[in-house]
Amino acid sequence: MSITRSITRPITNRLSRTLTAPGVGGGFNPASLFAAGEQGAWYDPSDFSTMFQDAAGTTPVTASGQLVGKMLDKSGNGLHVTSVSDAVRPTLQTVNGRYALVGTGTHYLARSGGGNYPVFTLVGAASKSVETGINGWFADRQTSQGGFGTYTNNAGVFAQIHNGSSYADINSTALTLQANVPYVQVVGYNGTAAYTGKNGGQEQSKTLTFTPDVNAQFNIMGDPGVGYWNGAFFGCVYVNRTLTDSEKGWLNQYYFSNANIRPLIAVGDSHTFNNSY
Repeated sequence: MSITRSITRPITNRLSRTLTAPGVGGGFNPASLFAAGEQGAWYDPSDFSTMFQDAAGTTPVTASGQLVGKMLDKSGNGLHVTSVSDAVRPTLQTVNGRYALVGTGTHYLARSGGGNYPVFTLVGAASKSVETGINGWFADRQTSQGGFGTYTNNAGVFAQIHNGSSYADINSTALTLQANVPYVQVVGYNGTAAYTGKNGGQEQSKTLTFTPDVNAQFNIMGDPGVGYWNGAFFGCVYVNRTLTDSEKGWLNQYYFSNANIRPLIAVGDSHTFNNSY
């Protein structure tokens, strides 16, 4: 065996395995996360067949620029989200070369009943139109109730837990954000600790008590407690279990593609630890 062949074979084998792994080259489907009957939801603005212009679900969305009054859950659990009125419907638009729901002010979709779990993982992609102000892109709670929210506050990306009596930020330091730049966020609670991370970087965690929203409501792109999302929502997966590191990695890759993100990370620098992007 030649020296060249000895050197290149391990590299070629590793590259081959990487390119065929779930989440790379289009091989991963989030539906696999619900294959064993797991509870949760999957929302996908790039799938026109799941969206309707009215909350009743009678007029399909057929083109960018149309308002969205209902979005179907692709997990098979039937946790569809709707607008509470025509005035709050977000708009389907092309953002960063991908389809996304866009809201300004109080545009959001909500689910009343079901979908509130004591253990969960949420992975999704969003971008904010401005760097200032408090906005949330997913919230499993109402004001003064238990639950959690993902939000930004003056260019910082946060995740917040509410145990029914008080709030706790998971982040020890803010994950920095730029206006109109999509990012992928992971948030979860494993029964003991809550955790969050951005763009596949190292997750921050905090040991605390978590109580799901007692009213069993969650919102996409808005929440009375943390403000409505002013920007784009590229989709998310919300599942009633703690995902493995591999599963979270596949979802990160999936949403990098869905939001057209090309992260460049050097191991050991500030990007690795979610600081000073």
